[in-house]
Amino acid sequence: MSVLILSAVLSIASMIFSSPVSAEWTKFGLYTFKTNDGRWDGQMYVKSNGGNVVVRVATPRTVNVRLCSANTGNCTSYKSNNQSGIISYYNLIGGKYYGDVSSPYNLEGTIGFSVYNKK
Repeated sequence: MSVLILSAVLSIASMIFSSPVSAEWTKFGLYTFKTNDGRWDGQMYVKSNGGNVVVRVATPRTVNVRLCSANTGNCTSYKSNNQSGIISYYNLIGGKYYGDVSSPYNLEGTIGFSVYNKK
């Protein structure tokens, strides 16, 4: 079932990621994660201010994801992946970010990031 969900998410993501000439997509992951283990769940880089990030999560349950800046320590609010497995963040400051997956359940899954950088 997880493989089917991941396949659907990746095919949807590939349709989303057709990039215009004035921008580029950079992919990070797939990373394997475990919730509630106290570790970061993947990392990515936003090249310049105003970058957008699409997060793809494959787990058997809904989870919450936030992005935390390695430079400032600030984190976005948690967003739920609902059933689509896709979460979007907009207008991020350039720099390195860590993913943080949260759930009241101990879950394992995969997470990947696609960063849209303006050229």
